[in-house]
Amino acid sequence: MNPADTPIITLGLTSTTLPAPQVEDLADTRLAQKIAQLPGVGLVSISGGQRPAVRVQANPAALSAYGLTLEDLRVAVASANVNQAKGSFDGPRQSSVIGANDQLLTSRDYKPLIVAFRNKAPVTSRTWPT
Repeated sequence: MNPADTPIITLGLTSTTLPAPQVEDLADTRLAQKIAQLPGVGLVSISGGQRPAVRVQANPAALSAYGLTLEDLRVAVASANVNQAKGSFDGPRQSSVIGANDQLLTSRDYKPLIVAFRNKAPVTSRTWPT
């Protein structure tokens, strides 16, 4: 396998019912993994998709007031945002994914995020001093 070689096959995916980030997620989590399992396949790569992103703006002084660091915030966000399917069913003629996951998709989903507990109370973005 040489990643610089010309691809043997290129697939283009579109959908009239799913947004582009969900199409890429499906291609990455299901299609690419199944193709990679085929005998003789050396490399499967996904490109050109749209991945969802949410920016987190932190106030280091407010975090410090609770004895927290930016790393504590990063760990809390990463732990809360699980982008994995719960499981799948694989049969001889059909496969299906259990599509429930814990991924946070909008900035509104991050509002109630518990970053830590201090004085027996949760510290969230709503409890930070302004």
